[in-house]
Amino acid sequence: YIVSFLQRYASDNYQDRERKALLLSGADKGWKILREDSPSAVQRYASDSSNRDRRAAYSSTENDTYSVNTNTVAAQGNELNNSDETAAVRALVQDWAQAWSAQNLDGYFAAYSNSFQPEEGQTLAAWIRERQERISSPDDIRVRIDDLKVVATGADTAEARFSQYYRSGSYQDRVNKTLQLRNEARGWHITREISE
Repeated sequence: YIVSFLQRYASDNYQDRERKALLLSGADKGWKILREDSPSAVQRYASDSSNRDRRAAYSSTENDTYSVNTNTVAAQGNELNNSDETAAVRALVQDWAQAWSAQNLDGYFAAYSNSFQPEEGQTLAAWIRERQERISSPDDIRVRIDDLKVVATGADTAEARFSQYYRSGSYQDRVNKTLQLRNEARGWHITREISE
């Protein structure tokens, strides 16, 4: 079974809200969580025939598990549109990172809105020239996205927050990044990029 729900999280200095899904399997000792991810990722995993043996083997183990109140989950899981939009934002961010790693300038710039605003007062033309140089010059680039969280900030706006790992040659760094996005006529696009 797959259950989808809206998860709200709050700690002392951080809060977020994201759509999640759990892949559950019934066993003699109750339900077990086999997979936790975005609804689209869980659906892909569940429909992949190559994972069936692995799921069956896990379901038969005696590991301790978390219990899930399925009545509560079902009551929360009625915002399908949010699930679709969250998946679309996640896909955009991953495509953006992959294009950057592949040094694919067309794919990289396609992720940005025509109304994108560079930081620190830089003009858009200067930012484009700088990004072209920094992406084209290295022999190889690797960009990895970790801990991606998508938060709705309005009816057609969202923020993607994540830890970004970058490596090129002997240089590497890790920064916390926020992408502000807008759902435009051609889909989700980046309107602002903030590094911390």
